[in-house]
Amino acid sequence: MLRATVKQVLRQARVRDPEPELVRDIESAVAEYARLFSPRRVIKRYEWNGSELSNGYAPRGKDIIRHLDGCRSVYLFAATLGDSPDKLTSRLTEGGSAYKAFLCDCIAAVMIENYCDDECLELAAREGGTFTARFSCGYGDLPLEEQKEICRLLDTPRSIGVYVNDAHLLIPQKSITAFIGRKDEGNGEIMKTCGNKCSACDKKDCVYRAGENE
Repeated sequence: MLRATVKQVLRQARVRDPEPELVRDIESAVAEYARLFSPRRVIKRYEWNGSELSNGYAPRGKDIIRHLDGCRSVYLFAATLGDSPDKLTSRLTEGGSAYKAFLCDCIAAVMIENYCDDECLELAAREGGTFTARFSCGYGDLPLEEQKEICRLLDTPRSIGVYVNDAHLLIPQKSITAFIGRKDEGNGEIMKTCGNKCSACDKKDCVYRAGENE
């Protein structure tokens, strides 16, 4: 079941003091979109030697290597809400409902994140060990270009209908790719951070960004 809380949507929309009408609109839209959107995901596990996967793929960037430090295996992960959010947002925009289109975009952004979190919790509970948080292309110095290789290895066009465009962005837009590391010790725990201090991360537009000293 797709989910999004009012608090999460307001944070995504960068609204601090919402009017009651906005809260009601969010609650109504969340219920509608949970029925409308169709999430899908694909996961594949590889052994990890500290610098490359068992198939020889070596992701670029120091941050991903640091994030996966101590891991014995890595899961490549991709998920999407399908093309319904994109179509609905475009239809609302073209119909002159910019407010509803913006709300749809914010809710869908929260829903795909929550869906990925739920799938990772299920993966950790099933596999055991200790899992890193998801680490996506664009975090730290991990380039967006890596999405092309992730999607190739997971065959996302066929498995979940996700493509990479010439700008290295995912289509449909409400889609995510990520690396997830696994350490042998533990009982299904998931580390709670992305592995970087926010002040050292290049992802300046992250809505979950903490203060510069965090």
